[in-house]
Amino acid sequence: DGPGDSASPVPPKTVYSLANDYSGVQGANQWSYLYRTGAVDLPMNWGTGADGGGLNMWRGNEEYLFLDKGGIHPGAAADAVYKWTAPRSGRVRITGTVVDVNGSCGDGIIASILHNAALVVQYTIANGDSTGRTHDLVEQVANGDGIYFSVNRNGDNYCDSTSWSPTIEYI
Repeated sequence: DGPGDSASPVPPKTVYSLANDYSGVQGANQWSYLYRTGAVDLPMNWGTGADGGGLNMWRGNEEYLFLDKGGIHPGAAADAVYKWTAPRSGRVRITGTVVDVNGSCGDGIIASILHNAALVVQYTIANGDSTGRTHDLVEQVANGDGIYFSVNRNGDNYCDSTSWSPTIEYI
């Protein structure tokens, strides 16, 4: 290296969008794909199943418990959860819209956003609600904190397919 040869540091990533960052690798791009039974979060497995789900999706321990790129379906006994892990401390803006996509059947879902174990906001989305609920929240995070996007059944999990593709941006 000679005089004037200095590598410019790469600025840290500031925007984490599930739509852009979705991966078949747990933890890649700060996103993990989980299912929650009680207070326990377990990792989903990458693959397909007998319910007709496609290949590029995460599957839990039940037939209809799965996540894909912006699509999420709870199980009969477990929530489906996207988790974002903060790579550094700072203020983040959490945006997105959660929508029911099975308008012809089902009883809706309960969508929750948690910061670590603390509930930030919860919405009940009625069956057929194609407008859904839009969130625009600001949270202070520490390195390693988790922001959880959880979908639970609202009664049963029949026809509970949900669209949710959150974005987190450091501000």
